[in-house]
Amino acid sequence: MPKTTILDRIIPLYRKRVLQRAKENEDALRAFGAYSPTEFNDLKDRMLKAYKTIGTTSAPVVNTRLTGLGKFLRSGEYRNLGSTGVTIGENMPASRLRYSNSTYGYDQLPGAEKYGTVPMDELSEVNNEGRLQRGSVSGDEYGEFRIHFKPNLKRYATINAFDSINQWPDNPRELVHANLYPIPYLPDDPEAYIGAFMDAPVGRMVDEFREMGWTPSAMQNEMRVRNDEVARLMEGRNKYEYIESHLHGPVTRDDIDFIEVLDHKHDSKLPDLANRYDIRFVPAAEYSSPRPLDARRELEPRPRKVEDWMLRLRR
Repeated sequence: MPKTTILDRIIPLYRKRVLQRAKENEDALRAFGAYSPTEFNDLKDRMLKAYKTIGTTSAPVVNTRLTGLGKFLRSGEYRNLGSTGVTIGENMPASRLRYSNSTYGYDQLPGAEKYGTVPMDELSEVNNEGRLQRGSVSGDEYGEFRIHFKPNLKRYATINAFDSINQWPDNPRELVHANLYPIPYLPDDPEAYIGAFMDAPVGRMVDEFREMGWTPSAMQNEMRVRNDEVARLMEGRNKYEYIESHLHGPVTRDDIDFIEVLDHKHDSKLPDLANRYDIRFVPAAEYSSPRPLDARRELEPRPRKVEDWMLRLRR
């Protein structure tokens, strides 16, 4: 059993759910016959290697536009759709809450997870080389500012392959990647969780395929294609998709490491923001990726108010 983590305090229902889904997916994929035992072990090893690499990236990132960035800096706390009523993504609060509740156990949207991404360009040269081309920076459709948080925020985060709208309970289970489940950003026991990132024929998926006239061979090939897509994403070999990061608990202005500027149309406003909030803005052309990981920064304490909040959770 993996050791107790910060996530266990914030979302105590999550560990049991994710470990159960990981086992279900792995067992179902093994039994389905799409892979020989050797091929399955190769797939698992490939995903585990990529998972461990993701854990060494510098930090979660959040893309935002100038308006959203200004609100974050002024208020001092990054808020989600449930708190602001504003989102650049799908504005479907009821569906989002059903996902948050069934996945993490949140019963109200304002306190639920906040959405960002893994810095995909730190995973492979495929993303790094094309990063400066407009439209090729994973997540840049959500805003021209990319907030890089401090590495210790990984302990408060989970990650999800592709957009989690694929896994919303309101959507059919036979959809591509519908049965994936978010796993811890910083893995304490990667092998216990990796099955949750395996796309497996669970639930009514096989029945749905049969009703559509799919042959057993076609179904098996589909499972191989889907899992290769997940593995390629984890390895950073798909520059058009991203791995979501879900941030749990308060995220404050003090958690910001620096802000990367992807579009220079607001350059004249940045010096004032930088001075007022003591924030470092970095032009995309000057951002060096991947950055060497400073292991000491993993242990930096969060702001005092966050530490107090964690202390209250332990009572």
